[in-house]
Amino acid sequence: MQRNTFRGRGGFELFNRPTPRVIKILLYVNIGVYIGDFLLRLLRIHFLHDWFALTPERAVSDFMVWQYLTYAYLHSPTSPLHILFNLLILWMFGCELAGYFGAKRFLVLYHVAAFTGGVAQVVSQYVKNAPAESTVGASGAIMGLLAAYALLFPNRQILFFLIVPMKMKYFILIIIGVDFISGTNFLSTGTAHFCHLGGILAGFLYMFLSGRLGEFFLRLEEKMRAREAEKEQDVRNTVDALLEKIRREGIHTLSAREKRFLNNASKLYKKEDHLP
Repeated sequence: MQRNTFRGRGGFELFNRPTPRVIKILLYVNIGVYIGDFLLRLLRIHFLHDWFALTPERAVSDFMVWQYLTYAYLHSPTSPLHILFNLLILWMFGCELAGYFGAKRFLVLYHVAAFTGGVAQVVSQYVKNAPAESTVGASGAIMGLLAAYALLFPNRQILFFLIVPMKMKYFILIIIGVDFISGTNFLSTGTAHFCHLGGILAGFLYMFLSGRLGEFFLRLEEKMRAREAEKEQDVRNTVDALLEKIRREGIHTLSAREKRFLNNASKLYKKEDHLP
């Protein structure tokens, strides 16, 4: 079982913290892909964008399903603030979440939010009759992290626009409201609002379902252990009864089935004796 070494940090302690390896990897990959895409575009090669950006008509009609995840590792080369903002949020909130969840669960949350955000964006673009427009950026995944953070630490103070102190629960509500209003006015703002909303929904559902599933598997494990203990006790009781029969009547009175049972039970006990 993986041991959780998370310890909560309060206030505005953003810089006094270690950066988990999983966060470093995500930062390096995003920066590496951004630089690679920028250099390729200087040579007028749009391979990364054409194949890995989320374009609804290609993701759906051409069954390029990997785009529902790969778009989250691409960012607009003409807008460095796009990747800077996403990676800053990833570092600010992801370090604490990675410590809380562990690397594997954190990556699941990150990619589930990216995927759900991608699906929501594709649906919205078909509704708006704009299936040829492409979406790039880790915003869907980042919004999923913010949603999970808001559920874990609803009263944690953050700096809105790096100036105004605000509780996390109010911050996430403002994001939801802005994205919903902006996304439903059917105006092209250049921002994937429904991708944001899909990521937030994924973050909420992940927190809800992971807790429920964790409880379910814990109860299932407890039942399996109880059944195993009950079965083991039945074996011991049967062995004791057969040994008593041998003491009273002799081993020759055992049936072939009873002898096989004792033989199998002795092998089981020998294995248990050798376990560390």
